[in-house]
Amino acid sequence: MQLSAYIAGVEIAEDAARVVLVRTGGRAPRVAEMVQVPLADDAGPEAAALAVRDALGRLKTRPAAVVLSAPASWSVLRLLKVPFRSARKIAAAVPFELEPTLAVPIDELTVNHLIARSEGGETEVLAIGVRRGTVEKYTVALASAGVRLDGVYLDALALTSLWAGRRKRDAAPQAVLHFRAHEAVLGVVEAGRLTYLRRLDLEPAAFRANPAAAALEVRNLLRAYAAERGGGSPPAGLTITGAPAYEAGRTIFETEIEVPARFEDPAAELGGFAQAAGSGDADELNRWSASIAAAYAAAGGPFSANFLKETRGGGLARLTLATCAATAVVLTAYLALVFVDYRKDRASLNAIGEAIWQEFASTYPDAALARPDDDMGGEATIRLMQDAAIAEIEATQGMSLERFSAPPLLDVLMEISAALDSKVAEITRMSQRPSSKEIVIEGTVIDASSYNAAIEKLNQSELIDVDRENSTRTSEGAKDNFILRVRIV
Repeated sequence: MQLSAYIAGVEIAEDAARVVLVRTGGRAPRVAEMVQVPLADDAGPEAAALAVRDALGRLKTRPAAVVLSAPASWSVLRLLKVPFRSARKIAAAVPFELEPTLAVPIDELTVNHLIARSEGGETEVLAIGVRRGTVEKYTVALASAGVRLDGVYLDALALTSLWAGRRKRDAAPQAVLHFRAHEAVLGVVEAGRLTYLRRLDLEPAAFRANPAAAALEVRNLLRAYAAERGGGSPPAGLTITGAPAYEAGRTIFETEIEVPARFEDPAAELGGFAQAAGSGDADELNRWSASIAAAYAAAGGPFSANFLKETRGGGLARLTLATCAATAVVLTAYLALVFVDYRKDRASLNAIGEAIWQEFASTYPDAALARPDDDMGGEATIRLMQDAAIAEIEATQGMSLERFSAPPLLDVLMEISAALDSKVAEITRMSQRPSSKEIVIEGTVIDASSYNAAIEKLNQSELIDVDRENSTRTSEGAKDNFILRVRIV
């Protein structure tokens, strides 16, 4: 699900600070504005932060959120196997499995992970660690300059998210090679999951100068990937982004790579990009893709992972829920936020925030001293409610809530909404009783065959169980209505 809002994606490159305002929501994101402020060659974080503030100040529309694109060089990437299928157990095990493979202490990284595949009782995960000190160096400098970040998104993940989100899902593995200024990243997506991500020491200039050598390096990685998957065939296709080659170089590369290859730039294909970018060569236009991709990922792209979450809680989309009472309030707020345009309906957001505060004040009067400033939509109140619930339960029960932690409700909602998108069904109502983990989704089927496939997909989810016996589907004239019941596991 893509939240409907204006999100500013920021990239601090060697030559400039770039800010792209992306309008998310609807069928596809749209580029609204693009601003860049040049940087000196030796510019440090403080100078870069001031340039970002300058660029944000030039935007005609105030963004609802500001997110930073972090280069893949700030990260470590590992494929790990853990002997669990429970989301809670996997999350707890990943740091321990990752630590022995590192050359730095695990405490120096902010760790996130994506599920790559599940077989038997094992789960393969793509573990990503981003250097905490490097992120903090820039976030502190930006905060000092008056820029409040709502997220940090790794460019390799965000670009792959943008690429995958703009194409039809393919059961066969599909590879993508993203070129950045001083490196490349190879990713493989299989059945909608990111199953491989690997950095390469390969620059666009080297790729153009010797496409045959570049093809050999990429081909060897694709073969290695196939071998890890039991000796199967390499991915069925390869997309190259960020490095438009000369015509002769394309032919050489496509011949040597041994899989169907094509060159494209998903960011440049978005609506509004050509008008905002104006004239410029392909390399210049490609420099904007990381900023666009970060905004797309922040709005709920398929492989979204916010690496600011341990410092700032990760924003609304990553809030975890502690009690059933808090769950009911947040569910109401989230569904309202999805359909409220931040810029056009600020009064509605404030009304949502006030309703959440009133609920908090009546539930925890001792903790609700004063509503926080800048609490549009109630996000700050939700965090206070969660903290109060945790404190109450731990004080009265003498145990930690971590033993009973469930998947974040908003992750569950995003998975449901991704399966039942606007082409599959029209959701008219979602509800959850305060004392139950059951979510009831009501709506109208748009495409019957796609709806059946969506239910099968949800039935394989590791976050929810579909209650088929108590779910119904009825016909009313030309309409095909449904009531779907799922339970958070």
